[in-house]
Amino acid sequence: QEAREREELEKQEKERQEEQARKSGQSDEAKADMDRLAEVRRKREEAAKKKEEEKLAAEARAAAEKQKGDEQDKGKAGSEVAAAVAKLAREGKEGKITLNFLNQDAACKKVMKPLCKKEGVKAVNKAWLGQFPEFFEVREEGKDIVIYPKAS
Repeated sequence: QEAREREELEKQEKERQEEQARKSGQSDEAKADMDRLAEVRRKREEAAKKKEEEKLAAEARAAAEKQKGDEQDKGKAGSEVAAAVAKLAREGKEGKITLNFLNQDAACKKVMKPLCKKEGVKAVNKAWLGQFPEFFEVREEGKDIVIYPKAS
């Protein structure tokens, strides 16, 4: 009976030592587990790094495409509006139109508002008009800014 108890105690002691070795990472099984965990961590880090790089590359491509689109639009952005302004000036009294009249007249607004919205033109002012010397000439006459269309 004592032999059986002694064997049971020895068995328990051996299991305790194995558990302790496994916890402290000294057993072969524990070392294999740690190696496997390290490999999993490494792969996750690589995947996260790759995902981040792909995200940055995609953002850079999107920004470049947007800038390219904006530059293409800049060339024509507002040119339709500028052509409409020149047409309105041609049709105006004495073949000219004031900026004040252009921005306040109901008929002009009716033509300009949808075009400005479509083209993304926020305001038709002296600075904006100055970007289109091929369509019209802008002069200050007293307090008024007068738009003279160029011959088309």
